[in-house]
Amino acid sequence: LVYTNNGSSITVIETSGADWKTAYHTYTPAQIASYVPRCPNPSIVSGGCGFTPPANDECADAVTLTPGTTCNGISGDIAGATQSYPASGCPSGLIQDVWYKFTAPSTGNYSITLMPSSGMDGVVEARSGSCTGTVVGCADIGGGNGFPENLTVAATNGTTYYVRIYEYNNDGITTPPATTSFTICVTGSS
Repeated sequence: LVYTNNGSSITVIETSGADWKTAYHTYTPAQIASYVPRCPNPSIVSGGCGFTPPANDECADAVTLTPGTTCNGISGDIAGATQSYPASGCPSGLIQDVWYKFTAPSTGNYSITLMPSSGMDGVVEARSGSCTGTVVGCADIGGGNGFPENLTVAATNGTTYYVRIYEYNNDGITTPPATTSFTICVTGSS
């Protein structure tokens, strides 16, 4: 991270730990007051930034969601998470993602509901059968920070669906969202 300050604007030069591309961003002094530098991928940069990745940072460690008739959300967070795979299915320059999964107890429609915190523009992506399975849906209504996302999946009895949650980031900015927490649930056929 390098920056220059000419008094009225501040230019920040960052590199991404995922691909080492350089990005230049100009901020006003008021904007820079809340600037949070992007944490390089700890597997590339020894020591990372001191964040411990969430337990479900990688798909193999996806947290199990139990479908219900009502939304009984569980809390999640992308703070310290790393990018598992490039974004697919949803438009985003993905930075940090975490994983969930559910197994359909019967064939029917299931709704995955994401309720992001006020500073997070959340995206929901679902894959069928495996971490690298076919993307069966994606939800990003474009409402911005704090707006809920709902993704309906036409599920098959006994199939496991992997759900990836991440911050919308299609403009190349490599800083994490202002807030990183959310609540998620799955409702539907039983």
